[in-house]
Amino acid sequence: MNTAHCGECEWTAAAEVPSRDINQAMIDHYVETGHSPIVRESVVHEILSTVDEPAPRTDQ
Repeated sequence: MNTAHCGECEWTAAAEVPSRDINQAMIDHYVETGHSPIVRESVVHEILSTVDEPAPRTDQ
């Protein structure tokens, strides 16, 4: 599930697939309020899950 929230207010949105539903909700919120950024939590979790992976070696 894709979820999004606004860092400036209490706005949140959630949607199952397709992701265009959450994208449209994020666009609508921006147009209505001018609030930015809006964070997609599913992307944040993907990024955080890669933090534990070792970085590739560049000295070889």
